[in-house]
Amino acid sequence: VPCAAMWLSWMCPDVTRKISPMRFFDPIDVAHLERGRKKISELKWLMGKFEEEAKAQDLWGENCTPARANEIYGEIFDAVTHEIYCARLGLFTWQSVYNRLSANERRKRKEAGEALEVEENHDNSGIEE
Repeated sequence: VPCAAMWLSWMCPDVTRKISPMRFFDPIDVAHLERGRKKISELKWLMGKFEEEAKAQDLWGENCTPARANEIYGEIFDAVTHEIYCARLGLFTWQSVYNRLSANERRKRKEAGEALEVEENHDNSGIEE
């Protein structure tokens, strides 16, 4: 499912099938699906990034039309994904966007941890500056 389509399902109900917006789903709602609990956790993490950006830009609305949800997505997508370098990123599935963003965050945490370790080793070496 393309990331834009998942955002729409996240924000808006599926009226014809009588399904609430996915942001209201709980892990128990998808437990019957293969990897359902893990996928909903990943989806909540990713869509949380989009929600945070929408709120930061004063675009957030609890109840919005599909057209408005698409407008919001168009405004926030680049801000959320700015650290991912790919020419066709807008065509990626939500899972691919999640994989790239989460890998990027893990890399940044690792680098920050390594930098902290180097700093602590320097501080503990007894070398005065």
